[in-house]
Amino acid sequence: MDRIQEQIILPNGDVAERRITDLIVRFAGPRRVLGTSRLNGGYREDLGAVFNHCDMQPESGRCVMRAPTYREHLALAARDAGLDPARVSGLSTALDMKYMQMAQRSRRGVQVTALVTGGILHNGRRAGDPATMWEEHEKFYLAREDGVESFPESGTVNIILHLTADMTENAMVTAVMVAAEAKAAAIQEEQLLSCYGDGLATGSGTDGVIVIADATSPVLFTQTGTDTVAGECIAQAVKEAVRNSLILNCKTEGKASGCTTSVTGSC
Repeated sequence: MDRIQEQIILPNGDVAERRITDLIVRFAGPRRVLGTSRLNGGYREDLGAVFNHCDMQPESGRCVMRAPTYREHLALAARDAGLDPARVSGLSTALDMKYMQMAQRSRRGVQVTALVTGGILHNGRRAGDPATMWEEHEKFYLAREDGVESFPESGTVNIILHLTADMTENAMVTAVMVAAEAKAAAIQEEQLLSCYGDGLATGSGTDGVIVIADATSPVLFTQTGTDTVAGECIAQAVKEAVRNSLILNCKTEGKASGCTTSVTGSC
């Protein structure tokens, strides 16, 4: 287990711990969680923490599946981080947590925090680009039949979105939608191209999101669209964190890729 490099205490008592290979958000009380994870994903009210895990193996420089299914792989990552796989949900990425960027917005006593890792230099996609994977029985295979034996390079934008307000289930689903729109907006503002088709990317093929609401808060949001204050805060925090993580990744990793952005210029 890596030592804690940074500890962020959120206003409702939840704590975000940044390590080299893991970002863990531990809950101080009952939370509603909605996420894309294969490990305890969907809508949950029985979790004690969520995490974002780096899968990259230092020896090979590649992400390696450590179990027959992705769900079991995430469970192993949870155990390695000292977490109970039955009570957590998590995402994974090729990026270590030095790329994690945080952005916050506060309004009327409610704080929105976006914790993001983002890198799409090798796997940027525009929604609708040709697929590269096919799933059967929780296992993934190449969708192409041209003799290619290896999967493409990894790239992922993972978003953990934390609110100190409570939300209805529909509002949480809307928050996921707004976060996805904000992610795509950040990528397009940086003019990062798809690696699999024409046009600007909107994300990668493996992006994930987890939304956390505080079930004990007296503030309840029933709508979080972009025309609401809640939606504005969500979009602004996510866009800023995604943009900053992508720029950091491009500056560090992008020299060999020739990536260009409207802010950093040629990497």
